[in-house]
Amino acid sequence: MRLRISDTKQLIGGEDHSHGVEYWQVPKVILGGGSPGPRIYFANRLAGQSHIFSIDLDVDLTPLWTTLTRRLAPADTPGTFDDEGVMPADVVSTANGNKMLYSGWNSRNTVPYHNATGIADISADGDLKRTGSGPVMERNWHFPYLSVTPTVWGAGPFHCVYVNGDGWFYDADRCEPLYSLKYARSNNLLEWRRDTTTLVDWNEHRPCHSNPCHFVIDGRNIILYCDRAAVDYRANGANGYDIAGLIFDITPVSASKLEIEWEEPRLFGINDHMRAYPEVFEWDNELFLPTNGNGFGRTGILMSRIEVI
Repeated sequence: MRLRISDTKQLIGGEDHSHGVEYWQVPKVILGGGSPGPRIYFANRLAGQSHIFSIDLDVDLTPLWTTLTRRLAPADTPGTFDDEGVMPADVVSTANGNKMLYSGWNSRNTVPYHNATGIADISADGDLKRTGSGPVMERNWHFPYLSVTPTVWGAGPFHCVYVNGDGWFYDADRCEPLYSLKYARSNNLLEWRRDTTTLVDWNEHRPCHSNPCHFVIDGRNIILYCDRAAVDYRANGANGYDIAGLIFDITPVSASKLEIEWEEPRLFGINDHMRAYPEVFEWDNELFLPTNGNGFGRTGILMSRIEVI
């Protein structure tokens, strides 16, 4: 199995269509949430802190700018895991309604930041309300670094692939994180049993793997994610984030590489340094791929089509 990605266009954002938004980071899609088309949740930064916003698309996947809405702010309780920022991770349909798993941010003294995973209820009108004040996936004795951005599927149990922190190191004067993809399962989305298997081990030159998203093709669990080099990745396109894929098996927990073919070259000034934060949804019997480009979402949200070849 191989995937072809084509027809990449800048859907939302950029200098000419910012609508007051600086970042359109980590787009996550919900269908049937009261919008005529898909609703996209994303993170924007206000006064240096990430907030979760949403914008709706029409049935022809055209942005409806009047629907741009802030949905969740950093916690107003000092000392909680998300008091300096929140970012969407995944939307999960459950018997008790739709939930959002999200990343909470804290700044640190020894390293730049610390992340953990929280959960919120999604109301009928799309607003987010924290289920509780603490994280549902966090560092512990066996996983001592960050645990964030899970993509979740199933129910009883829920399955997920998430980003596990592997440590930090100094590159000149900057402290940089290392992270990989791992698997976990849960019966209730609140307590997670995590597997120690590192899913991607075939590219030692791009050891950082982030922002997985799950979908199914021909009964196979497909995970798209973004990978990058450990250093010099912010402005060097050769080392920057790019979209990668794997085929995931639960029994035993394992993954195999999925080949991806891009039909067009990168867009100059838009995604020529980064192709990051993939999300996949089906609309009108086609698979669509929202991503971010350069600047961790500064150039807006791009939309592509996916087909199996």
